[in-house]
Amino acid sequence: MRAFIIGIAVIALTGCATKATQPDWVTGESDNYQRTEFLLGRGQASTQEEAKDRARADIAKVFQVAVTVASEDMQRFKTQTKNDQAASDGAQEDGNPNQNGQYENQYSRRITTRTEQVIRGIQIAELWHDPATHNHHVLAILPRLQAANNLRQEINELDEITRRHISHAQNHTDLFLKIASASLALASQHAREAVQKSLQVVDRTGQGVATTLSSGQLQASLGELLRRVKLASLTAADAPPGLAEIVAGALAHAGYLLEDQKQAEFIVRAQLNLTDLGLQEGWYWQRGHLEITLSEAASGRVRGTQRWLIKSSAPDKNGAAKRAMNQVDTVLKLEMGAAIIAMATGNSNPQ
Repeated sequence: MRAFIIGIAVIALTGCATKATQPDWVTGESDNYQRTEFLLGRGQASTQEEAKDRARADIAKVFQVAVTVASEDMQRFKTQTKNDQAASDGAQEDGNPNQNGQYENQYSRRITTRTEQVIRGIQIAELWHDPATHNHHVLAILPRLQAANNLRQEINELDEITRRHISHAQNHTDLFLKIASASLALASQHAREAVQKSLQVVDRTGQGVATTLSSGQLQASLGELLRRVKLASLTAADAPPGLAEIVAGALAHAGYLLEDQKQAEFIVRAQLNLTDLGLQEGWYWQRGHLEITLSEAASGRVRGTQRWLIKSSAPDKNGAAKRAMNQVDTVLKLEMGAAIIAMATGNSNPQ
């Protein structure tokens, strides 16, 4: 009996000792790393390395919202209508537009890169191995001050970029260069807003950095510039039915007001050449090229040409043709604005 009592006592003491050695941060707050000074991440796994990865990911997930918002803003900006024009899609940060889709990829990469740089500041602060479950517990920390300083620097850089693009837009005499710079100013502010969201997570006050620049005002200014461009659209006489309406709709979607050909300063010509490839492995195929050309109405000078590959398939011929036209509609609504800017400024990228 005495031996039995001693055994029970030993087990009880061992359990108390194990419980006492469990760090406070495993199930609660950390006395050593206060949330006012650090972002905390916890990880638990059967191996220490996996637990470390999970702890880092626990911190990183608070920034994922900002990265997601940035990507959504870029995509939404690319497909905006009217005053929220999509024409800046092909512009580069220095104010010179380039190929389609360049700007939103560039600014999304900027946000992702900045987030990765902030996350690289995560430190593994404490480790604990649970002798009962044999699981590894890890506490990761990210100093708020360090992360906040990095994000504030990025915001200051984006504000400076925005101001530079605004200045270019004001000083350019060429209307299309004004539009390109104005669109870049708006894009950089979208990027800034995403960084601001990250900073508000890190900043103890949750305030971030106030701005005097308004995305709404930038969008409105851009819309005004777009409405100053006098465009008319033309399609070939033998163009597939519906192409003229698709082209006109894409130009309006990009924010341009269409004029009568006699009043227009620029002409957008569209040509679609589709070849019926017939039945292949049970599917009917259509393949061809969509071509858009921008020229000056008065002189006939061609400013640029943009081409896209069109390819579609369906179980029947009519379905394949319909899908080809749907693809044309989608492509032009996404990229017409960028193509106009690229062609007008001599940076078209025929495919």
